[in-house]
Amino acid sequence: MIDDTRTLSKGLAYTLAALSMFFAIGEFILLTLSNERPPHYNEFATYFIYLSGLLVVPVLMVLGARMSKFKLLAILWFHLFMSTLLLWFSEIVSPFTPTWSLLILFASIYYGWKGFIASSVNLIINTGIYIVLFPESLVPEAPIYIGIAIMINVITILNAYLFFRIIKNGKDKNVELWISRAAEKQRANQLSAVLNSIHDPVLTIDSDGMIVSQNAASQSFFETNESYVGRRVDAFVSLYSKDGGQILLSEYADNITNTLIRDDVVYGQGDERLYISLQVSRIERAVGEKSGGIVVVLHDITKQRTLDSEKDAFISVTSHELRTPITAIESGIGNIKLLRSQGVADERLDKFVDDTSKQVTSLSQIVKDISIVSRVEQGVDEGVEEVDLRHLLQELHDKYADQAKQKSLSFTMQIQDNPPAFISSRLYLSAVIENIVKNAIEYTKVGSVTVKASIENGHLLCSVSDTGIGISESDQDKIFEKFYRSEDYRARDKSGTGLGLYIVKLLATKMNGTVRVDSHLNKGSTFYVSVPVTLVKEVPSEEADPASDQKDSLKP
Repeated sequence: MIDDTRTLSKGLAYTLAALSMFFAIGEFILLTLSNERPPHYNEFATYFIYLSGLLVVPVLMVLGARMSKFKLLAILWFHLFMSTLLLWFSEIVSPFTPTWSLLILFASIYYGWKGFIASSVNLIINTGIYIVLFPESLVPEAPIYIGIAIMINVITILNAYLFFRIIKNGKDKNVELWISRAAEKQRANQLSAVLNSIHDPVLTIDSDGMIVSQNAASQSFFETNESYVGRRVDAFVSLYSKDGGQILLSEYADNITNTLIRDDVVYGQGDERLYISLQVSRIERAVGEKSGGIVVVLHDITKQRTLDSEKDAFISVTSHELRTPITAIESGIGNIKLLRSQGVADERLDKFVDDTSKQVTSLSQIVKDISIVSRVEQGVDEGVEEVDLRHLLQELHDKYADQAKQKSLSFTMQIQDNPPAFISSRLYLSAVIENIVKNAIEYTKVGSVTVKASIENGHLLCSVSDTGIGISESDQDKIFEKFYRSEDYRARDKSGTGLGLYIVKLLATKMNGTVRVDSHLNKGSTFYVSVPVTLVKEVPSEEADPASDQKDSLKP
């Protein structure tokens, strides 16, 4: 830190205050015990010494150490005090005179060369005044006395100059060091700001494998609020290669020569593991160090890896699922053409047409599912409109009634009496309920599929119950994942992309709703959907049919 010269140094000020008191008390003792007086004794000067040494100088020194406006006055008064001592209580050629060099240094410290020159001139003036006022004190050889006085003045000023140069050089070096440290601190702050602005964890590690610094993102990544600077990196950061071998960063810190990038790194183990892109860069070593250490950047590529996996799964699933209807369509069209060319117009032709139509419908549903997922994940909003719950479910019932009838299933819908119209996304609601109903009919061989719906407290509440094969507890946590297919052989027998329930969860969440399942193997499943809606108007109680206390049932 640069020395602060705005006020007097407390140590120096208090020392000079004590010195002035020492001089004043010393003069008082000498004058009291001795019957003799100095050759140039002056009573007024004596009282000035007592008053200044015991009171004025100490007070001014204390004030000068506290407030800058008293600094100059304290220095001037101390010069006046010392001049009085020199003129009336000593001789100009006495050993006391060289001590003035300390006074010159005192002025120089706070006023630089101006203080040096002013204090030196003051000494020369004091010498001149002494020679003029007390010529009788000069030895018979006056020129010799004057010459000695001049030599003493020169030596005193020269000594002060040498000490001042030493102090000034030290002060200049101190200023340069302070500026250098300030610049270094600014660069460090800039570097810290840059590192903390990086969203990836960044660590610097020395040649011994100890963590030297960290950025803010690293604490979030490692889920800790504590600093781990000074800890051994291998004990804190557990990295593994894809084959399970541990990666020791300390080994890189000791022998790396070029920047290294690895994308086959895993952090952690089990379900909590993350895929990491590791970048290690060498730090140039300082003098005396065998290695400068390394900078390590950990980039989480788990999401990218997951997306890559999902892309691969998507390509695999869709190519497989699309192949079946496309092959069937090609075969059906080929058979139809063949029968047409032969002039056949019986039930076989109708069957091929029906089968081809079903495959086209299946293909259309796959494309629809993929389109919905794509649009929702891209944030495309389908907009909202006024929805009639009864009409929406009636369309859904009509669409799947024949499929349920073919399997001899009881397919019923129980809807609230006079449900109020509401504002929501008709497309999203239809897709949510349709996917659940379609699964329920497909995975139910015997029994029923029941849909219940009502508007309560600003929410659309819908449940779809079936008596199908049910879902195991282990599968219930995964059925809403993209492309997930149960390992149950009864589910594997059915075709599908694994997007149906993912779409249900995705759209329900998009509408700020929830979806959950209650299922038991071989007993069936019930899916519950709750979605907040905006009512167009409340239905007055008098408009409701008082004779109808039962839910409407729509049966095939």
